[in-house]
Amino acid sequence: MTKDPEQYADAKNQPHVLVAVRMKERGLTVRTGDTIAYIICHSKISEKPSSLAERAYHPDELRKDPANLSIDYEWYLIQQIHPPVARLCEHIDGTDSSRLASCLGLDPKKFTSSSSNMSGNGELRLTSVISEEEKFRDCERVGLICNSCKSVSQLESLITADYKVGVKCSACGSTFRPITVYYQVYGAIRKYLKEYYQGWLECDDPACRTQTLRMRVYESRCVNDQCRGTMSPKVSSTTILYFYNF
Repeated sequence: MTKDPEQYADAKNQPHVLVAVRMKERGLTVRTGDTIAYIICHSKISEKPSSLAERAYHPDELRKDPANLSIDYEWYLIQQIHPPVARLCEHIDGTDSSRLASCLGLDPKKFTSSSSNMSGNGELRLTSVISEEEKFRDCERVGLICNSCKSVSQLESLITADYKVGVKCSACGSTFRPITVYYQVYGAIRKYLKEYYQGWLECDDPACRTQTLRMRVYESRCVNDQCRGTMSPKVSSTTILYFYNF
């Protein structure tokens, strides 16, 4: 702690600060210079998705409430284990980030690799021969909010199995009105176009994920000098093309 927990303006984004605040609420003493230990956990108490900082708990909190708190092992595999292993193995032939993720029990689709556009014999594959499922695998699917039950359904196509135009809610089965689909898809397009033209860059290293608007002489190199990842658009042209392909 470089200062008192109450003096942090961005406390909600810093795990150790939120843990320190809860420690003080329990009557414990927290001073400037103290090291705050925390563990990233899953919580059964919280119903809505929480930020990383909100999922940080002191080891004592985990020990006292094992029924509601459990260690997020996947987070530690992604953030602490996979990055150094990937850097150590990046020069070994036949090994890439996705394959290492699979060996660790992680979803390989979440780990992009420069080999994704390479064929089995190392030749570069043209974008035209890559399947749409693989081409748009990192794109976020459009979610439609049902006016009846307020649940969210993924929009995969505007045509149902019987080839009649219409989209049904996956929860209650009610049919979305065409005007509802139009405005929600239009809103999603506007949202991603705005983010695309803002020009945010994001590091592809899962342990870093630094975001910036700063450009460097070597624009593909991460702005974090300690990171060996590369910067790429947070919202790419591929994401925009996904919407226009409906």
